[in-house]
Amino acid sequence: MSQLEKKWWFILPVIVISPMLTIFLLRSADAWPAENLARWIVYFFCLLGIWKAVSFVGWLIVLFAKPTSRALD
Repeated sequence: MSQLEKKWWFILPVIVISPMLTIFLLRSADAWPAENLARWIVYFFCLLGIWKAVSFVGWLIVLFAKPTSRALD
């Protein structure tokens, strides 16, 4: 985990956006609400993947907005 991923202003949008996108994805696949263990496992793995993707996109936004290393201080 990078120093950026430990900042509250970075992790807060990731915490909010990731579950919303995961539920939207699973509703589109007609797998929500999760009624059994298999669907909860699928939800968990989707959440992890989307969490990393949203975190990466946020990291890129910060990189292009402030390309110096002092942006993380």
